[in-house]
Amino acid sequence: KGARAYSHHDSFSVEDAIEMIQSAGGMAFLAHPGSLKLEEEALERYLTKLKNAGLDGIEVYSSSHSFKFIELLRGLSTSLNLQQSGGSDFHGANKKQVSLGRAYLRKQLPKHWISEAIFQSIEIEIES
Repeated sequence: KGARAYSHHDSFSVEDAIEMIQSAGGMAFLAHPGSLKLEEEALERYLTKLKNAGLDGIEVYSSSHSFKFIELLRGLSTSLNLQQSGGSDFHGANKKQVSLGRAYLRKQLPKHWISEAIFQSIEIEIES
């Protein structure tokens, strides 16, 4: 702040951000939940707060999530009725341990990473 390259940016409340995303036709997802570094109970409370604010889903599958954390997120998203998404978080060759389209899983990926509800919300039809 105060330096030549500083650029002011507006902040939004969680509720306002979710409302803006949804009013633009999008779905609001929490990305990188592991970066919050919350214990299980605190994470559940936070996700419940976000769900009550209108959150649609959570990034469950990620190259930065351990299998144990993925299982925790799967359980929380199911119990809170949140959609699940995933991605490799690939940003280029600067992260050698992250491959394009890969997440840390010990079993085969679900047939549909993005649920039918998400496709329906953006009006894309999928074949079964």
